[in-house]
Amino acid sequence: MIKLPPEDIDRILDYLYDDFKTLGACALAGRVMLPSARFHRFSNIKLSPWDNRPLLPLLDSADLARFITSVTAVYMGLRDPRCEFGFLRQLPCLCKLVVVTPPPQQFPMKALFVIASYAPVTLTSLTLFGPGETTPSRLFSALSALGTLEELGLQYITIDNEDTISYAPPPPPRLQRLIFHKCSDPAIVVAWLQEHNAKSPYSRCNIPCEDRKMSRSLAP
Repeated sequence: MIKLPPEDIDRILDYLYDDFKTLGACALAGRVMLPSARFHRFSNIKLSPWDNRPLLPLLDSADLARFITSVTAVYMGLRDPRCEFGFLRQLPCLCKLVVVTPPPQQFPMKALFVIASYAPVTLTSLTLFGPGETTPSRLFSALSALGTLEELGLQYITIDNEDTISYAPPPPPRLQRLIFHKCSDPAIVVAWLQEHNAKSPYSRCNIPCEDRKMSRSLAP
């Protein structure tokens, strides 16, 4: 029997990163293939409201949580956000979270506070797909709790700026990249970041924005 070095086996499994059926077979075939097969199978997962319930006991009973680094979750508002996003507390290595809210549902800002409370310190990227409505005070309060956040995406989110006059916003996270798409008044977010530039360690970092309407606001 020909035995391949572990690094060669890992390279072969790299080509199977999106073939979940084959990865499952490899994970059962031998211990040498188990870590790489689990990494590719679980590093990026997608959850619907009906998927996260069986996921939680699976994370409790198996050493899978550390392999999950990216999650795309469909939020339907069927249950309390604390139940919908409870799985975040069991993912110590999560780096990227995408929350999709299909219309006509609305993404509630209370869910963002739950995400900020449950997300691990490793989370660096957050994208919210609306529709949804919020105010600067609620949005900034939740985002400020995500101190390690480097990338923020807001799509189809309406920001009502009626409370900006009397509101003193908290310090923002270490954002380095903003992505706006069909987001009302994203200049409020940019102004929040620029207001704290002089006081923050990231004051000299470039904060690019992929929304053409905001290119002037971000110019030095």
